[in-house]
Amino acid sequence: MDRPIVILGGGLWGGLLGYRLSLVHPDKKFLVLEADSRFGGNHTWSFHSSDVDISQLKWLAPIIRQSWTGYTVHFPDHSRHIKGSYHSICSDKFHEVLNERLKQNTNFNKYYSLEEAKKLGSFVIDARGKFEEGRAGYQKFLGLEVELEESHNLIFPILMDAKVSQSDGYRFLYYLPFSSNTVLVEDTRYSSRPDLNEAELENEIFYEIRRRGWKIKSVIRKEKGVLPIPLSKLNHQEKEGVVDLGGILHDTTGYSLPDAIRLVDLLMKTDLSLNAVKSCVKKYREDREKDRSFFRILNLLMFEAAKDNERYRVFQHFYLLPEPTIARFYQGKLTRLDRAKIFIGKPPVPVLSAIKCFLPQNKRVNA
Repeated sequence: MDRPIVILGGGLWGGLLGYRLSLVHPDKKFLVLEADSRFGGNHTWSFHSSDVDISQLKWLAPIIRQSWTGYTVHFPDHSRHIKGSYHSICSDKFHEVLNERLKQNTNFNKYYSLEEAKKLGSFVIDARGKFEEGRAGYQKFLGLEVELEESHNLIFPILMDAKVSQSDGYRFLYYLPFSSNTVLVEDTRYSSRPDLNEAELENEIFYEIRRRGWKIKSVIRKEKGVLPIPLSKLNHQEKEGVVDLGGILHDTTGYSLPDAIRLVDLLMKTDLSLNAVKSCVKKYREDREKDRSFFRILNLLMFEAAKDNERYRVFQHFYLLPEPTIARFYQGKLTRLDRAKIFIGKPPVPVLSAIKCFLPQNKRVNA
């Protein structure tokens, strides 16, 4: 009797993998193990249409909550509207769609160790998204989805509103308008510290809502997170009988959805044996490493070359570039010309500080 593939974790990666398996290989046996009572926890994941191809957007459509035809950014020195579709997936709809399709293949409400999971199937795909060892900064955020008494008058999302006080690193507000009077407002910081002061961030969000003249009718939900932003290559280690999906993300934005979509689709083209899946994931990591190493350079500039309250200048400079370059940045697939454009012109951080951040730490003091 064939033993199932065990997917450890029913979050973004595990949920998408199980969902795609059910669509492409409905006869394949698999089991999703999720310690929580639902798929996806309590999160919002967003991506650009340019991050995926048309066929991928089609199979994602049932779990997308909202789409827009562009977005806006605001910085101290300039504002800009960027064309191109932007989409958000929220955990409520994610769970609703996946639970309907995968509930017969899922065990909820029980924690399984890796060794316990291995005993239940032919092999394990560890989709818990654990971060591997390596130097890192942090992208931490708290968001409130609120219902307002009147319309917020936002037509497009605001991906970055950095015209706010710069504290705890690069700080910006993120707005997703889900209906005429419903909006998710997140306070995000690119910080050197992982600690998240929930009360402070909530108060800052309430302040910004009042400043805009909005009045809250109710708070629908709250979400929070601390994402590692790598400053060095991650220390990935293979495990016997396990395929680990941890640490695959866009190193500068922290977005993992585009990588999850691409890799899940690549896995569907294998025979889904342990060797084939492990080989596919290894090749994906290797193919992405050149791009990822460049993004880690940007991270070093932001976290170690710029002063805390001037980290925003890296993104402010970036958002002066042509829209195709911006699109490829989010795809994680910059060309050589794109990379050159990022460093052309007035540098966003002091040159001497930039040079120092690439030296070994024991040689930086006197450089």
